[in-house]
Amino acid sequence: GKVREHPRRIGEISGAGTGTSDDIPAMLSDGEFVMTAQSVRNAGGGSRKEGAKKMYQMMKSLEKGGSLV
Repeated sequence: GKVREHPRRIGEISGAGTGTSDDIPAMLSDGEFVMTAQSVRNAGGGSRKEGAKKMYQMMKSLEKGGSLV
């Protein structure tokens, strides 16, 4: 089918649906990875905002060559 144009969005996504409904279309680059809403909330001790903050910290550390171990 034809791909609809969507504005580029960076960061946390908010929109229609629930944390598991897959209602928001996403265009990703090869090798990118999407985390579930539940994993983001768990990373923040139940807070979506705090979880996203921690995910960004982890991403920035890994982009600089850090590791998770």
